[in-house]
Amino acid sequence: NEKRKHWKSPLKVIREFPYGITTPYYIKLVEFILCCWLLKMAFKRPRLTERHLTPDLPRPGFFTLHLKIASGIEEKQIYYLLGENDLELKSAPSFLQTAIKNINAVLMFTRPVFHGQAISDLEQVHKQYPKNINTLANLIYMCQNTKPRRDVTKYQEKLRNLQGNQVEESRRLLEQGYVLLTDTHSEAKENANKKVKDIRDILQQREHSTTGIRANQIRKTYEFVDQLEQHLKALPDICVEDTKKQRQWSIECFKTGLKGLEKQQSDVYKTEILVWKHCLGKAYNRVGGSCLAFSKTSEKKADLRISMTLFCEVIKGLPENTLKTLEPNMTICVARSYAYLGHMIMTKKKIIAGVKEPIPECMTHGGFEEIWANPIKALEKAQLLGDKDRVVLNRYGLTLQKDEKYDLALMRYNISINVCREYNWFAYSCRGDLYLTKYLSEYRKYEKEKEKQKHNRISMTDPKPPDKSLLVKAEEDLEKCLTYKTTNQLLLNLAYANYYQGTDPDKVKSMKDPVIDSTKVQKAILKLQESLEHHECGFHSKVYSLLGKCLFCLGDRNGGIEYMKTAINMEPPNVQDPVDFRDLCMFVLKTYQIEKNEPYSRRIYLLTELWVILQEAARKYKKRMKYQLIGVANLFPHEVLDLLQEVQRGKIRYNSKDSKTVIDICMGTLMEHNGKRVKMRADGLTVQELSPSECDEEPDVLSTEPAPEQPMFKKKYDFYISCSNEILPWVKICLLQTLEKQYNLKGCIRTRDFDPSKSAEESLASVLPETRKVVIVFSECYNRNYLKECYTIVRYTNPDGERKTAEENSFIIPILRDVKHLPECLNYIEPLEFSTPPYDFQKLWCALCEEYACPMSQSVDSTQMQISDSDSDTESTDSYFTAIGEQQQDWSWSSNMSLDEDS
Repeated sequence: NEKRKHWKSPLKVIREFPYGITTPYYIKLVEFILCCWLLKMAFKRPRLTERHLTPDLPRPGFFTLHLKIASGIEEKQIYYLLGENDLELKSAPSFLQTAIKNINAVLMFTRPVFHGQAISDLEQVHKQYPKNINTLANLIYMCQNTKPRRDVTKYQEKLRNLQGNQVEESRRLLEQGYVLLTDTHSEAKENANKKVKDIRDILQQREHSTTGIRANQIRKTYEFVDQLEQHLKALPDICVEDTKKQRQWSIECFKTGLKGLEKQQSDVYKTEILVWKHCLGKAYNRVGGSCLAFSKTSEKKADLRISMTLFCEVIKGLPENTLKTLEPNMTICVARSYAYLGHMIMTKKKIIAGVKEPIPECMTHGGFEEIWANPIKALEKAQLLGDKDRVVLNRYGLTLQKDEKYDLALMRYNISINVCREYNWFAYSCRGDLYLTKYLSEYRKYEKEKEKQKHNRISMTDPKPPDKSLLVKAEEDLEKCLTYKTTNQLLLNLAYANYYQGTDPDKVKSMKDPVIDSTKVQKAILKLQESLEHHECGFHSKVYSLLGKCLFCLGDRNGGIEYMKTAINMEPPNVQDPVDFRDLCMFVLKTYQIEKNEPYSRRIYLLTELWVILQEAARKYKKRMKYQLIGVANLFPHEVLDLLQEVQRGKIRYNSKDSKTVIDICMGTLMEHNGKRVKMRADGLTVQELSPSECDEEPDVLSTEPAPEQPMFKKKYDFYISCSNEILPWVKICLLQTLEKQYNLKGCIRTRDFDPSKSAEESLASVLPETRKVVIVFSECYNRNYLKECYTIVRYTNPDGERKTAEENSFIIPILRDVKHLPECLNYIEPLEFSTPPYDFQKLWCALCEEYACPMSQSVDSTQMQISDSDSDTESTDSYFTAIGEQQQDWSWSSNMSLDEDS
């Protein structure tokens, strides 16, 4: 209890590490504090479950809402939000000013230096609005959590007296909905993994400055932090669900508060209700305009229609002839309603318009028919009412940019920046995005002109390439935005600007030395790594995709392929244009093209990986993958023919109904290819069409020439994984899932496949004869507690106890996780390093594919793990070794040949 502050900042515990104390109890105390704190960081913002929604509405105050602005955002973002809110106070209606002032006080209270200033500012708000419930609740929280603590009796008494006041309770909920809507714009940067990195850096510095017993104790703590980091990596990323439920919570607060005010049935609250309806329309617009990771298309349609209805009600409820009688800021509220309405129709018209009801009901009367037909009229009306409002000008610019009127959009952004230079981060961001979009548009036009020139449809004058000075301007604007606020999308756009500056777009498609300036590409990688620290997961798939492209261009082909796979796995459902799938196929085929002179095992590995990707794409994208696959087959025709040739020979398994779709698309594209040699090779390939029932019974491709038989024992499992319980989450998520899903292998693991009615020894004794290989993951915990299982496996493979070479005993595949050496009984085998990503699954796959005949019978004694001799299997075993020898000779002969020749 005396050291409670250490729970919030365990870095102090390590910085003040007493050099004189060497007892293990103190080390355990530090480890315990770190463990609890890291788990607290992982779930710092509690997940908003359904119980937080109606009827269990939030308690009074802003500190009960688990806001991102109250914890986890950067200091520069706090100062920017304070300035932006001060600017918003000048243009916001009086009904919103109390909420904005409370937000400023909460922002100031996040820094201990400003605790007193935050409380004094909130006391001034309380004097101005004495019946405001949120102000009282925030004051009580601040006074109780500052030093020295202040008396809150009078505030608690006032809060109790306000209970049952329906008007103030409704306003309290509306203000909470407003602050939740504001909070969804913020992004928390510092996550648990970054904190772990900071702790490790401090421990490393302390380790180098000490020696002897104290240094050994620090190393133990350092290893403990590494173990915790591995557990944190296995935790699911929940920020998408958090953001989605926070937006829903905001809408529920708005709806419940509006119901309370509408029950009063008084004209006094009419204007206030319209202002809060405008805020509710913004909330629905934010939910409906989000990416597919947050909501489905049908949900977007419903949310956007509700948003349009609310904005129309605000415009009809506040006609122009009555605005002069109201406060001046109400005009800005109407202008923003026009701007949001026009921008929504222009950018989301395809989603909003339905089949049965093409036009929403709210747009069929009241003069809104013209706005539906031409949404620019709504934006022109908005600019007439609020010609100096930054929100109106920015929305106008976004709408014109969507309509590809870049010069007019740029003029609106420049006016907005002239109106407000300091606290107009969104205008700078939009202008940088406009330069980037304009460059891509010019490049697409340049490509079309080159294509026309290639077919002699226009004059022979060379088309003008896109102006790269647009990228320099985009980088300048986006870098300026970073001084105010850092978001995921901003860093992603900045990375795109650097990537396009550092690469030649004409050479990116063919991947023939596309890098012009490697420093720009490396700078893009740094921005992408920083972007991954932010908790806005809607853009993470794009981040991983661009990161894979950057790495591949710089020569790290395996890293680029792995990151592109991650991007595809994180893609939202129902992606319309699977561009990442096309890029991933091109990366694998380009790697295969470069490594065509490598051994046969490497080439067949790449082709198998490509085949798995194509099958998964056919299952995931269905018809949407057709044109992307056609483009890939036209760019790499001979490599695709090599793939089909290996499928025909039976070297690659045909184990999916979607394989027929892939073969039909590829064969149809290659048969119509312009190259004569491509057509000739395609004519020589005859892949027999299989019906779905035949695919289920016979998974291999049937060709005119039957594939050579591969003699092997029928085993239940392809591999068994032996590991410790501490490392089991990593084994399940990374190792087992990759081998089973991507490589179509069947694995066995203790917790999933063992018979619970048997002991561990009995289950292991029954599994080993039914598996082809054993993968042992060595870690510190395994070496301490699980070496008995390792010795059991070794005795099974070598019952005579004679020392064998690695070639003689390929049944065991050792993997080093967080240790550097193998036990003495296996030190003759070369292990695989799986300590840090990206992991080399190619070597593991090759080791698993090597056939091994264990000279044992099928009966195993569970007590001694000795295999009884059997004369009946001698003949089959001898014939098996003979066949394997013949097969190895055939593979060594064919590895020197190109794959497009008949072996």
